[in-house]
Amino acid sequence: MRITIELQRTRHTAVMESARLWWESLRPAGWDLQDHLHAPTINTVTESQKTLAQAVAGAIEVGAL
Repeated sequence: MRITIELQRTRHTAVMESARLWWESLRPAGWDLQDHLHAPTINTVTESQKTLAQAVAGAIEVGAL
């Protein structure tokens, strides 16, 4: 398969959407987006999860996600 800019964009979008959905799945019942943005690492366990959760929350805050 030839790697094109369009394929790269499609894959980027898929990764970003997957990360957002994963992060949202960690949100406690009853919390809204603002609550989650104030404590983006809630329900994470590993340092890698915490780092990813903070990155996703940061992307959401600036409108990149």
